[in-house]
Amino acid sequence: MPFRIICANDSEVVRQGIESIFTQHGISTDEFVSDHMELERALSREHFDVLICESRLQKIDMLEPLVEIHKQLRDLKIIIYTHVANPTLVAQCVAYRFYDFVLQCGSATKLTTSLQALYLGKPNPESVLERFRIFMTQPDWPVPSIADQLTRREVQIVVHLGLGLSNKEIMGSLGISLETVKEHVQNVLRKLKVNDRTAAAVWALRNRMPTITFSPEDFK
Repeated sequence: MPFRIICANDSEVVRQGIESIFTQHGISTDEFVSDHMELERALSREHFDVLICESRLQKIDMLEPLVEIHKQLRDLKIIIYTHVANPTLVAQCVAYRFYDFVLQCGSATKLTTSLQALYLGKPNPESVLERFRIFMTQPDWPVPSIADQLTRREVQIVVHLGLGLSNKEIMGSLGISLETVKEHVQNVLRKLKVNDRTAAAVWALRNRMPTITFSPEDFK
C-alpha cells in the first residue's frame, strides 16, 4: 500500500498488535510514536499520508492537537483508533473532517479495511464515522410533535446539541457559518424555554429526539 503511515499510541501491546495485523495484510508502518511531542516532531520532519492515533496519549486528550495538525496538514488522513467508545467523540471527528474512527475492541481487520477503502478511494462500508456523518447531516429530519415549534434546521441543531457539540463543531458538521449556528442555537434555547445548551441537550434526551450511538457491529 503506497501510503506513508505514522501511528501514535502509548500502549506497547496495541503498537505490537497493529504491526502484527498490518504485516498479515502487507501493510507497513513507517513510524510509531508514543506521545504528542514525538508526533509533532515526526510530522515536522517527514511527510506522512495517514495518521493512526489514539484519542488520548500519555493522559492528554488528543482532539485539539489533532485539529491543529489537520489545519496545518490538510492532506493528512486522520484515523482515530481508540478504546474510547464515546458517541460525542465520533461526532466531533465528523465535524473536524477526520477520515475514520475505529474501535480497538472490534475486529482488528476493521483498521485494515479502513486503509484499503482509503487506498481505493471508496467509502468504507464499515465506517462508524461515515454512519454518524450521514445521520448528522441529513437535511430532512422528521420533526417530533413535541418539537413542532422548531424548524427543520433547528431540529438539526438540537440533535447536534444532544451529541454534545460546540458551536464551532456544529459549524463544521453542517457547513454553515459560526454566526448562523449561534443564531440557530439562540432560537432553539428561546423556543425550548431553556437557559443554556446543556439544558437543551437534556431536553433532547428526555423528549427522545433523534440521536445516534454505536451499534453492536462496531464492537465485533
